[in-house]
Amino acid sequence: MVKKIEDKDFEKFLTDGYYAVVGFYHEGAANKQEMFDMLEQFSDGHAGTVTGVLDIAGSSVADDYGVDEDISPVVVVFKSQNPIKVMTEFDLEELSGTITPPGANITLQ
Repeated sequence: MVKKIEDKDFEKFLTDGYYAVVGFYHEGAANKQEMFDMLEQFSDGHAGTVTGVLDIAGSSVADDYGVDEDISPVVVVFKSQNPIKVMTEFDLEELSGTITPPGANITLQ
């Protein structure tokens, strides 16, 4: 599930999971729906990762990360509350690979 977040919720949102994925957008962005669709698909397959979207209009958080209308929409992946990847093209496989690198295998014994 993709959660709509606001500035006041941002820090708490980042601490809700080891990985957090945030889509920054503005209402007039031409390809925001493409970003929304990718994030929805991603969240369906990665329940352990918190996924949200934040409207940059009047957002101090967006300002803190240098996100404005010129580069929005943009997806930022956070690991332990630190940004590790920025995506301006919305490729589900690339996003998934950031969270689970190719070849990663977990074996329970």
